[in-house]
Amino acid sequence: MKNTTQKGNVAVILLIIIVLVAGGWYLYNQNSVKVNSGNTETLVQQTPSGWVTYTDVKYKFKLAYPNNYKINEANSDGACVAVVAWMEGYFENDVLRQNSLKNNAIIDFNAIINDPEDKCVAAHYSSPAGSGIKKLIESKEIIVNGNKVLQRNYIDDLAATGVEGKAFEFSTFRFQKGDTFVTLLINNGITSDPGTVDNVEALNLFVNSFEFIN
Repeated sequence: MKNTTQKGNVAVILLIIIVLVAGGWYLYNQNSVKVNSGNTETLVQQTPSGWVTYTDVKYKFKLAYPNNYKINEANSDGACVAVVAWMEGYFENDVLRQNSLKNNAIIDFNAIINDPEDKCVAAHYSSPAGSGIKKLIESKEIIVNGNKVLQRNYIDDLAATGVEGKAFEFSTFRFQKGDTFVTLLINNGITSDPGTVDNVEALNLFVNSFEFIN
């Protein structure tokens, strides 16, 4: 009788453990999205901890950015219109600015509006004539949250600059809905070249947070 009771208790405990594990796994998947790039599939949290959501009612989209950045809505620079989340205090605090550049921190998160050919995306270097020298090395379609996204990978063409240095690589991610294009990239003083593991993770979270709304 005693052995039967003990076995029953063990069975109940095992059942509780199985239910808790299964429940935790279900909740994790509910709060995650699958990102498929090439043959690699990863899970990324939809709402990153410590990030806030920005909703653009004019261009009908939303995205997330770290809460220590300050949003600048639909900032127009000539023909280029962008929503930019700047690092808080970057322009006012010289020490912060210098440390950010030294540590390769992300200075701003960019969402460029209706620039399907990346004409508003600048390279890190410029030629003596002042024109950008970014060189497209790859263009591919990836899937982000079930949406087809055009990823363009660039490299600075140093031969056009007449200077020696690192050939920085950087990427843009173009979302489209109807006639509206939104291109995402980051800037850490070296346009969209993540440089660090933390920056790569932040770029992925930024891209995966994007969503068109009705």
